[in-house]
Amino acid sequence: MPPRDSWLRLPPNEFVISARELDRAEFAVVPAAAEAGALARLSDTASVELSTREARELVGEPLAGVGSRLVLLRGVSWDTSHGSFTVCWRSGAVRVVHGCLGQRSLPVVRRAIVARLPDLPAQVYVDLVMAR
Repeated sequence: MPPRDSWLRLPPNEFVISARELDRAEFAVVPAAAEAGALARLSDTASVELSTREARELVGEPLAGVGSRLVLLRGVSWDTSHGSFTVCWRSGAVRVVHGCLGQRSLPVVRRAIVARLPDLPAQVYVDLVMAR
């Protein structure tokens, strides 16, 4: 069981079963140089719509895809250089999940993710998984 963080919000099973995974080119983790400002923008809300310019400034390059919304999302990860994020979408909701291999819980770190979504999410789910 991951340590509790107020940003954690587990998705319902129906979301997990029916959501589609975004292509990895459609989202990016905000790098350390821009992370403090991005995390501050997420302090009171789980998502923030971004302009194309803002998204590019945060991640350093444009995200793949066209004709959709750029969104800054809350994320949490295990404090490890191993593992990766997955972003999943279902109409009106998005899930940001970090997964890694391991045998013991690690500290949890807040992260910011920029994603290209079909629309603005009404629900944002944030969680962690560790395969042992």
